[in-house]
Amino acid sequence: MNRRERALRAVELRRPDRCPIVHSILPAAFLTHGKALVDLLSKYPNDFGSSEHSIPKIEDLSPDYKAGRNADSWGTVWESTTNGIHGQVADYPIHTWEQAEEYQFPPLPGDEDIAKRRTSVAEAKKDLLVMNGFNPGNYFERLQWLLGFRTVLTCLVRQPPQFVRFADRLLEYCLQSIGRTDLDDFAERTRGRFCINSDVDRQGVLPHASAREMASHIRYLVRIFGQDNEGGLFGRGELNMDVPLDNVKAMFDSFVRYGKYKWR
Repeated sequence: MNRRERALRAVELRRPDRCPIVHSILPAAFLTHGKALVDLLSKYPNDFGSSEHSIPKIEDLSPDYKAGRNADSWGTVWESTTNGIHGQVADYPIHTWEQAEEYQFPPLPGDEDIAKRRTSVAEAKKDLLVMNGFNPGNYFERLQWLLGFRTVLTCLVRQPPQFVRFADRLLEYCLQSIGRTDLDDFAERTRGRFCINSDVDRQGVLPHASAREMASHIRYLVRIFGQDNEGGLFGRGELNMDVPLDNVKAMFDSFVRYGKYKWR
């Protein structure tokens, strides 16, 4: 079973041979662990994308992941104290409704860029189930990165016409470019309906769990979202600089060990 078939079977709840592995690594993790992390990841091939990784150069980090204050292509100013860690918005490009009316979104991809992307996707689909994003990203996040969090929340309640016009304009742009829940309850609600892309606890389990605790947690996730859900689970945990390499290994080892399904 190749990676594409494995991923498709998990998405469609059709009993893959094992739980697919997903790599999700923040730049700071590579900057902290270097080649040791790259080598470790190569032992657990990614079933949902490329398994090839490299250590990013500081100068190549995007503005929202670079230390200091840096503006992105939308005019949002990001501030971070650590390279490779997603920063916080320090300033917004829009402070008045007049600025909102005059604001120009970044250019959409041209025909040449779209053609290259289609070629890349077609090549990847020979072996992979491809997942693509788009430049604005999460619609709500982009909205508050442009206007400010407090402004957006206030406007969602009061709905001034200037806000509605701008929100509609951003939504149109997005369309053109294309709480905490109890896990058992969530598994029950999604079982037989959805494939789950796991996000192993980033604040507790990934940075602090012992090998035994990690194995127990991953075994639990595989049982409720994989074995009991016709294999509908992707084994993923986002790796940051605070995750020890031993825990990275323990997580992937556990997904490999417990993700070998036994179908009747």
